[in-house]
Amino acid sequence: MAEEEATRGEVLEGVWIDLDDLAIWKSFVPRSGDVVEFDTTLVGAAEAVGEVAAFLVLSVVRAPGDAGLHLAGRFIGSSSEEANKLLSTALNRKSGHVHLCWASPCAELDEEGLVHATKARWWKGSTFVAPYISPWGRMVLKEYLEKVDEEATLEVERGPRRRM
Repeated sequence: MAEEEATRGEVLEGVWIDLDDLAIWKSFVPRSGDVVEFDTTLVGAAEAVGEVAAFLVLSVVRAPGDAGLHLAGRFIGSSSEEANKLLSTALNRKSGHVHLCWASPCAELDEEGLVHATKARWWKGSTFVAPYISPWGRMVLKEYLEKVDEEATLEVERGPRRRM
């Protein structure tokens, strides 16, 4: 049997999507363990047009008022050194979120702790590779994948949980 292509909503793994195609953009809901690569054009003061950043998704929450999605997780690297510093601080040290905006201008533009994205693509954590990922980012991704594998092994050893 042929291996199925990985999708999130209507979005294939590794394919860039953006706010211009709102129906597809809104169908995109990454999962825990996915890596979302996003265009850094909207990253604060960084002159990072055409640069990208990678974010390991740990959880996804719909923003209030149908304004998009908030991604919680860990920033693991950027192709822009300036964006790298800004994003490391905003997303890791200050526990900010990546906001997949559903409108432009974004309804949550003034919200503290959000890094806005209107162009992105996703990868399963196990398939993601990029030359700009920092050694720390590679370690975070590796540790996450090992933890998931360990939990899956424990689940198999214990068997399915019974409901009482």
